[in-house]
Amino acid sequence: MIEHRFVTGKDAQELLHFYRSAVRTRSYSDEEGDIARLILEEMQRLGFDEAYIDRVGNVVGRVGSGKKVIHDYHMDTVRVNDPEDWAVPPFSADIIDACKFYVNLIKTL
Repeated sequence: MIEHRFVTGKDAQELLHFYRSAVRTRSYSDEEGDIARLILEEMQRLGFDEAYIDRVGNVVGRVGSGKKVIHDYHMDTVRVNDPEDWAVPPFSADIIDACKFYVNLIKTL
C-alpha cells in the first residue's frame, strides 16, 4: 500500500516559494550557477547533513548515513524563442498551445 503524505501550512508555503524562485531563476545550459546556489541554499535551510556544489557545478546533498538513494535532476533549461515566433512545422498546434500555456503560467508566478 502506498502511503500518501501531503505538505500543508507553513511547509507548503515555503515549498511553493522555493518552486516559484526556481522557475524564475535563469538556468540555460552552461549557465546554471544561479539555480545551483538557490538549490544549495534550500538544502542548507532544510538542514541537510551535507550540501555543496562540486567542481563541475553539480549540487550534492546528503541526509543521514544509511542506504544510498540517489536522485539525479537537471538544473538547466533549454533556450527557446518567443512562442509567437514559432512556426507550426515541426511543432503541432497542440504542442505550441501547451508551451504558450506554460510560458504564461511562469510569467504569472
